[in-house]
Amino acid sequence: MNPIKGYYSLVQYCPDASRAEAANVGVLLFCPEIEFIQARVSQGNDRIRRFFEIGGPDLERVNAVKQALVKRLEVDKGSFRTLEDLQRFIGTRANEVVITPPRPVKVLDPAADLDSLFAELVGGRATRSRTEGMPEIPELDQGFRQPRFHSRIEFNQRVSVPVVGRAIEIPYAYRNGAVKLVKPHRFSTNEPAAVDAAMRLAVEGDLLQKYPEEGTQRRLIVVSFFEDPESEVVSRLDELFREYQVELVRQERVPAFVEQVAHEVGV
Repeated sequence: MNPIKGYYSLVQYCPDASRAEAANVGVLLFCPEIEFIQARVSQGNDRIRRFFEIGGPDLERVNAVKQALVKRLEVDKGSFRTLEDLQRFIGTRANEVVITPPRPVKVLDPAADLDSLFAELVGGRATRSRTEGMPEIPELDQGFRQPRFHSRIEFNQRVSVPVVGRAIEIPYAYRNGAVKLVKPHRFSTNEPAAVDAAMRLAVEGDLLQKYPEEGTQRRLIVVSFFEDPESEVVSRLDELFREYQVELVRQERVPAFVEQVAHEVGV
């Protein structure tokens, strides 16, 4: 795999900004090209105890803030498309857990490189998201990994989007005349972020369809997950994807979609 451009920031505990004294408590890694953003934060607070001699309720508050940061990046990752998006987010931090300005870094394996950065710059044991390493929509992943799909489903493809020249990660792909590229996406509970993510996916699907690869047609299929399936924004996103001729599969339709794919590939 060729290296891609990423940016990393330190997550620091800084109780007094005027003194600029801080203890490293985590690392954040952002790779815009593949829509990757995650943070590793320390399980304990030994550095903070040594540097600032605090404990008890103060450390409990620090732990809560660290976990809130990890969760925020997990839920709203669709909001981070460019370096400027990350910089704006960093600028909104207003508590004692701060994030340093992003620095460029070459990335080969985002998760492994984030682990390495954490070990080098923070040390100790890292706290990970409970869902980290899990597929975006587990029931979809389980369906496609059934033995009957052996050799019919291709996993973890990186596809270049024509015109814009950016790559997107496609967890599942199969052939039925055209190459069908199946991309699950968990849409943010923040409506503007959800619309922005949908617009990006719709345009990418449109470009993939308009520009065949070596004569082979490609179709993007977005499998969606919404925290609130009854939200008004869901119907608007349905209309947006239809406008760009990108198929949208709701999470509740995943079992039926898996059977549809089985029929299409002849298993």
